[in-house]
Amino acid sequence: MTTNTKNNVSTKTSSLPPTNITKLNELIRLLINHAADNHSYRTFLSEIQKLLTPSSSNSLPIYSSPFSHFQLLESISTIKIVLTLPISQPSSELYHHSLGYYLLLLSLHTHKLFVEQILKDVHKLKKHIEYWKHNQKTPISSLIHQITTTYFFDKETDDILASEKLKYLKNYEFKWMNSIGKLCYSISTLNNYLSSTSTKNEFIKALDTVEVYTNYLYFLIFDGTLLTLNYQSTKKIIDLINCYEHILLSLPEFHQQLSIKTRLYHQPTHLKRYWAYYTFGTLTSLYLIYKLYSKQKEIINQFYSTFDSFKFFMSEHLFIPLKAIYESTFHSKSSQAIFENTQKNYQNSKIILEQMIEQYGIEHSKQLSHIEHVDIDQFLTTLHERAVNEDMNVVMKYYQYELDQPIRSALFGDLIKGILIQVQKVKVDGESLAIQIDQLMKQNQINFSLLATIPAFLLITFLTITTKNTIVNRVIKRRKFDYTIILKQIIRKLRHIEQLLIFNTELSTKNLQQPLSTTMNYNNNLINIDEEDLNNSTAIDQSIIIVDNTTTNDVFQMNNLTFGQLLCLIYELKFYTVQLRSTRLLSNEINEDVNLLTNTTLTIKQKLLLIKQIFHSYSFLSK
Repeated sequence: MTTNTKNNVSTKTSSLPPTNITKLNELIRLLINHAADNHSYRTFLSEIQKLLTPSSSNSLPIYSSPFSHFQLLESISTIKIVLTLPISQPSSELYHHSLGYYLLLLSLHTHKLFVEQILKDVHKLKKHIEYWKHNQKTPISSLIHQITTTYFFDKETDDILASEKLKYLKNYEFKWMNSIGKLCYSISTLNNYLSSTSTKNEFIKALDTVEVYTNYLYFLIFDGTLLTLNYQSTKKIIDLINCYEHILLSLPEFHQQLSIKTRLYHQPTHLKRYWAYYTFGTLTSLYLIYKLYSKQKEIINQFYSTFDSFKFFMSEHLFIPLKAIYESTFHSKSSQAIFENTQKNYQNSKIILEQMIEQYGIEHSKQLSHIEHVDIDQFLTTLHERAVNEDMNVVMKYYQYELDQPIRSALFGDLIKGILIQVQKVKVDGESLAIQIDQLMKQNQINFSLLATIPAFLLITFLTITTKNTIVNRVIKRRKFDYTIILKQIIRKLRHIEQLLIFNTELSTKNLQQPLSTTMNYNNNLINIDEEDLNNSTAIDQSIIIVDNTTTNDVFQMNNLTFGQLLCLIYELKFYTVQLRSTRLLSNEINEDVNLLTNTTLTIKQKLLLIKQIFHSYSFLSK
């Protein structure tokens, strides 16, 4: 059992990024050595490895945790069982460090869970802000809107002006954007402590930082309440773990309270906004039902007529052509027999015509040789060949001669015979032409049948593509919006992020000569930053200082509110990029690139270059 535990731990440790070959790795090695004969260390080892994830991975953004709050609560319950066990004196320092690093990991994931949930709430809040922003209309339009949305009377919400609702929601949004920025900087600092080669003093400093961050998180969740902790170091860590358990248990209620606080300022319900349309639609539907009922016979006849037309269309353009193709390909024996009979009739008629011409030439050889100015023997020599070639000059020249005396020739001559030979010639030519047409039709029968099926296949193709796109987008890939809408929103959000970064660069450049400005103009919205909030904010770690590499020794920083707004925009961008779900569009790669934008160690210039790289790497964004 001990060997298996060591193998599992070594496998997990090898999956860490190179930056994590640190004090934490040394702690894990010590825990492996003591895990065999100590249940407490074995539990610490298991829980630390469970919560340890590569902080530099691009699979998740900075604010996202792979654990749910139920999993974290389960982990805390496991650790609290260990806390009830006695501490082994020779390894009390290892016990204390294990507890401290577990607290760092627990704090990291709790912060991530809280930030991700706040981002969801701010994202939902934006639709209410957009609604009230677009409903600041002329007095008449506002009056109409007021009448249509107060049918279901709610005095508490209806008495608040739209401008006041918009102002409240925007202030509320800015407040949480500022908190999101500060909390994500805290997450970055915690990541740095986990990946550092810290000394004992730095480890104590890390625990003190966790205490500060926990106080701020507790302050946000419990409306200004601060923590009271034991002075003793180990007891303080235990109190902090209990505090995180309390925070995780209170998260669902906290988010419910957030919704209650903003309920009065939400946009009207769907029914309140569209009750007039639903009323008009219901009345129109009732009128249409009445008209349909009064004219049901005509409608039924029209239905049957439409059905018969559709049936005729499918029969003429699909079933009959396909049947013809099938029969001409696999069952052509009957048509072949008819064709052979036609050829035999033609050959018989041709032989009869040849005999008739030859016999006619022999009977009138003397006259015909005289007409053609040749000897009789020479004429008879070529007569058979001319008969085979169906040379009608043999008949027509003497026939022309007999027409000079039509009555005498009809009674005593061969005028009638000449006419019959010409009729036979017409018959032979007609049969020859019919055979040629049959051959042409037979050769092109499949082509004609395929041409006849084109309208039906176009209709079937259109219906198939529409059905396939609907099933793929809505059922298989679970896209909430149409593909084109998703692409437009991705481009729009990337543009907003790029604008925010550019404005922040300009703001930072001005700060080389003057203090940080407390107002920034972005997307026609004024973002106000309280001087007091900036002055009283917690000191920012060096990892979140943004450095412009184009200059020398110039250090810029992105304030909490701006960074919070950046993260909100990235969250909205991720809302659409995760819906791509297509290997052809490289959806995994674009999500990893978007996650990099949340990295606090990247400079503004690097993030701007990353956005440009996203645009030129994914061709569907540049169409």
